[in-house]
This record gives sequence, structure tokens and C-alpha cells, in this order.
Amino acid sequence: MSLLEIKNLQKTFSTKPDLLARGLESIGLKTNTLPAVQAVRDVSFRVEKGEVLGLIGESGCGKSTIARMIAGITPATAGEIIFDGQNILDQSSKQAQTAALDIQMVFQDAAAAMNPRYKIRDIIAEAPLFHGRMKSSEVNDRVAEILEAVSLSPDFADRYPHQLSGGQRQRIGIARALAMKPRLMICDESVAALDVSIQAQVINLFMDLREKFGLTYIFISHDLSVVRHISDRVAIMYLGEVVETATKQEIFLNPAHPYTRALIEQNPSIKNRQREHQPIEGEVPSPLKPPSGCYFHPRCRSVLASCSVQHPALQTISGTHQVACHLYNAIESYS
Repeated sequence: MSLLEIKNLQKTFSTKPDLLARGLESIGLKTNTLPAVQAVRDVSFRVEKGEVLGLIGESGCGKSTIARMIAGITPATAGEIIFDGQNILDQSSKQAQTAALDIQMVFQDAAAAMNPRYKIRDIIAEAPLFHGRMKSSEVNDRVAEILEAVSLSPDFADRYPHQLSGGQRQRIGIARALAMKPRLMICDESVAALDVSIQAQVINLFMDLREKFGLTYIFISHDLSVVRHISDRVAIMYLGEVVETATKQEIFLNPAHPYTRALIEQNPSIKNRQREHQPIEGEVPSPLKPPSGCYFHPRCRSVLASCSVQHPALQTISGTHQVACHLYNAIESYS
């Protein structure tokens, strides 16, 4: 059984009617329909225990929205989030509520996620104390252990967030998540704001913690090089849906979806340093009014007539390699 299974997950953001609109409706006058944004569209995937799933896509594709729904920060519109056999969206179940605590999130902006008035000790201990996963009598010892686990001195417990560097604050963000003794950690662009040298240190820390605590990760990033280094499997998202998923070897050596191929082609590397950079043509369509058929077809270099009419379903092409594309059986291997 998978540690995490997402089934037909959806999220729609809509604007609530203002006071004037509600007043008009109360007297029987209709107002213009308020626009709704479908940020996540019928997404399904699994995460096995102990693996790292990389989630890739352009800004606005729904990566962070999925992360926040799994972490319980944003309510889902529809679908299921099954963690260790429990649907954590079922708030009436005590087991589901307990399971949800085993999922913790590390944010991109560590400073914004911390109370500047709290000392580091209080930032790390607050949640586990509230949820009964740490006793008051063991706060000092546990915080010291957790700080050492993220390669920081126990002396940092008496500092404030503004006294730390960016890399140190990110380690505190990781420490705060570890304090809850999680089984799944969601890293949302957790190294994007760091210098390259610090990025490498934090990525290596993630891998060390994976071995030490038996963690499972969902690692969200727009940096393909980072995802390739840390992930076991990769899911590619476009305009609120998964368009391809496979092992990282399959994704980077034999991508099937034109969008995946375009992302890899424009990713800088030593092998293609002589090639002129060619960004993906066009812009990401508005989620308020997505294109008909395949959402990527207005930007695709391999478009067929059917692509603008029929929306492709995610289907298996080999082993665990799945792709949502009408061309999936005609695309040549990428090298």
C-alpha cells in the first residue's frame, strides 16, 4: 500500500459575492456570474514509502496548491487524499486528523513562515507541544537534538529569526517540521531562494534526514537539475493537471510529452552550452479560460488536428511511465 495516494483531487477558487451583489440577489435581481479559477484539475498520483516524488511545472500550474491541500492548509474542492489508508479530508475521523499531523511542510520563504517575536526554541516546540507530541519537560533536550540533526548548534535555540542567515532560517524551517516526527515532508521550492552553495548543503541535508528518519518527500521545484538529483520519480504539471509521470531516468532520458521535452531542452547544462536558448513559445493560458482539447496545444510544436478538439487522458505507455498526449505512441526517444 502506498504511503500517500491522491485521487481525482480538484481545487476551484471562486470569488464570493460582495454586499451589493448579495443585496441584488435578495430582491430577485441576478448579477454577473463571478469568475472561478480551477487551479487543480482531477489530479491523481501515488507516493511510495521512502521515495522522493519531484513535482515540476511552470509558475501557476498548481504545484503549491496541491502541496497546501495535502498539508491541510487549503481545503480541497473535490477528490481524496489518502494517507496511510486514511482519507485525511474526512475531518470527522479522529484517525484522519492524527494522520494529517504526520504530514509537514517546508516553505520557500522561511522567514515569512516564522513569528519574528519567538525565539527559535519556541518556533520549533510550539506545534509538537500543542498536539501532544512533545512534553514541556523535554523541550530543551528535544530542541537541541533537532538543531543538531539539521547541522546547527543548540545555541541557536536562544536566537531570533532576524539573527539568522537565509540558509540557517531554512534549516530552522526543516527543524520545525522534524519536531512533529513526520512521515511525509512536503518541500515547496525549499531551496529556490538560497545561494547555489547553500542549496547543495540543504539538498544533502534532506537526503541525510531521509536515511536517518525514514522520511518520504514530495519535492516541488522549477529547477530540473535539483529535481533530477534528489528525486526517485517525477510528475510534470501543466495548467492544473499532471501531463506525465515516470521514474527520473525515464523523464530525463526518454520524455514522451512535448511539454516535458521542451522543459528539458531549455534547461541549462554543460552538454548543451553551445546551443542557443529557445524558450517555449507563447504563454501559459489563463486558467479562467483554458484552451479546448489539450491545454498545451497552442504552444506545442507537434500539434495534431485532434489536439484542439479532444482532451487527452493520462495513460500508461510502458511500466510506470504515464503521459497525457495524443502523440505518446509516435514520439521518438529524446537523447
